[in-house]
This record gives sequence, structure tokens and C-alpha cells, in this order.
Amino acid sequence: MTRLPLFLAELPVELLNMPLRASRGREFTAFQKGVNVLVDGQPVVTLNGTGGHDIDKLTLFNRAQSTLGRPFLYFFRGILHKFISYKVIKILQAFFMVPDNPARQWRELQDNGILGTVKDIEDYEDKTKQGIKSAEDFFLCNPVDVPSPLHYMHGHSLAFQAVSPEAGQFRDQNVTFGGCFFGAIPERVKRELEMLEVQTRTMLENAATPQDILAAMAFSHARFERIHPFPDGNGRTGRLIMEAQLNTVFGLKARPELQRDEYMNAVKQAQATGDLTELTNLFARREGVPLSQTQILAPYRIPPFVVDGKDPSLEADVARSKGFYGRFQKSQDNKPTTGMQLS
Repeated sequence: MTRLPLFLAELPVELLNMPLRASRGREFTAFQKGVNVLVDGQPVVTLNGTGGHDIDKLTLFNRAQSTLGRPFLYFFRGILHKFISYKVIKILQAFFMVPDNPARQWRELQDNGILGTVKDIEDYEDKTKQGIKSAEDFFLCNPVDVPSPLHYMHGHSLAFQAVSPEAGQFRDQNVTFGGCFFGAIPERVKRELEMLEVQTRTMLENAATPQDILAAMAFSHARFERIHPFPDGNGRTGRLIMEAQLNTVFGLKARPELQRDEYMNAVKQAQATGDLTELTNLFARREGVPLSQTQILAPYRIPPFVVDGKDPSLEADVARSKGFYGRFQKSQDNKPTTGMQLS
């Protein structure tokens, strides 16, 4: 079977991964030159030269644009985002015969930066598995229900210290992920995690039911992933801390494995809309807890704030994040809705 040229074979998948928060018609400018773009309605973030994507992908966009034309690319991307969900990205990759092999994964790891002691992709995976096991053992001996920035840093360090020179260090560059999300800008990473600690503690203190507790943990997890504090390994670190929280509150037990598509869709829904229902019920099924029959909206803003020329205190930041999704509650007149009450 004839293989498509590599840059055309990868095009559908990479177009799905292009950030959509920038205003229409400016994505390529944002990738190539670095411009101010809208993040959650606030024109504040200046992307670096590659917009959080590596040079190979930038070259892919440039070549595709020159070969196919910009109007076609925007039309094609619009069709993809309208009709194709995250669930079929892997099928799309297979259909377009995008190489997804250890050699390519190894090349990407080398581009991102790994320790010279890592021999190959198999060695990387073995060392990472051992690191994650060390982190799991640490949190079994040091239970945590309300993670602090230090908990996240230490968990990341234990998990990746054998493979990454940046283990346990917050990133110093902007990043995009999940196809349409910007992580917290570097100047805000530590503050956002400090806010998350206060927010999670307040939600747990006000929890009246197991569902409320799980909603607090769903919020904590979705918001951590939205902050995206590390250069790499955010998903594994977030799930590591999430399991530590569940073990602390509900006891150590064998839980069903997360189904990737179901889990990713639930996390994305929470991050995009503040609706914690699907993620909370996913946790509830794993804990054997009755599902919530009403919508659960996050009591705090999930997306990170951005630098706006002000320097509010931690208390002020937490206060302005409270009740962010009130406008969504007003639009749900025909749905039973519960929002966790905060004192």
C-alpha cells in the first residue's frame, strides 16, 4: 500500500491539535511569530515562536499551507472539529497511516530532552514505571488528601528523575495541550497550584456526601491538568496524585483501570465547561459510590488566570475564582443542578 507523504499523512491529526482559542485567521501567525491571543476571553498570552509546538510540527503546517493553501486548511480543520471527536483520533491516525512506532516516540523524547543515561524507548518506559512505583510507595507512606505544590513537585520528581533533567521543576515556557487549551503561563504556575490547594481544602471541608468528596477530587484533578505545570508528564503525575487522594479518603483498594476515552472526555468536559458531573461519576463507579443524579458545577474557575498587570493576594485570587460558572447555572433552568455550597 502506498504511504502518503509524511506531512500530509500527519496533517489531519495535527490540525485537530491546533489551539482554537486564538481568533480565527490568526492561528498560523500565532504559531510563527508569537502574538497576543485570547485565552478564556482575556487577551493576555503571548505565545513563544512555536506556540508550544515543536519545530517539526511548525514545518508541517508551513509545508501543508504552501502545498494545499490556507483556505483549504481552515475548511478541513473546521470539518474535523465538527464531526470528529477525540475517540476517533487513533482511528484517524491508523487510516492515514501515520507512523506511531518506538523509533518515532524515541525521537520525540530526545527532542524534548532526556537524560543521557536513557538508552532507548524501552529503557525510558522501564525507568518511568519504576519511578512511578517509587512515587506511589511514597504517597502510601505519606497520605495526602489536599495536595500542595510541593506534593506535585515531589511526585513528579520521583516519577521522572531517572529520565528527565527537568523532573520536579515547573516549566518556564508556554504550552498548549488537548487540542484547544493553554496551560497556565509560567509566572502563574505556582500561584495557581497554591489556589488549587485552598480550593480543594475548602471543597472537602464543606463536603456533606461521598459524591461531594469525589466532586472535590474531580475538580482538583481537572484543574491540575488544566494548569499543566510541568514540561512533560502532567497526566501521569495528576493521576498519581489523584490515586493518592482516593487512597487517603476511601482507603487502599484495587480500583478498575481508567478507560482512556471515557476518562479523557470527562476531564475535557470539566475543563471546558466547569461541569464535573461526568468525571465525578467516573470516580464514583470506581469507588462503588452511588452516582450523582444532578449536575455538578465547579464552585471555582478551572482555567488559570493570566497576568493582567495586577498582583492580587492569594486570598483575592481565590475569591475572584469563586462562582465563575454561575452563568452556566442560570442557563440550566430545565436541569436539576447542584453546586457545592462554600462557606
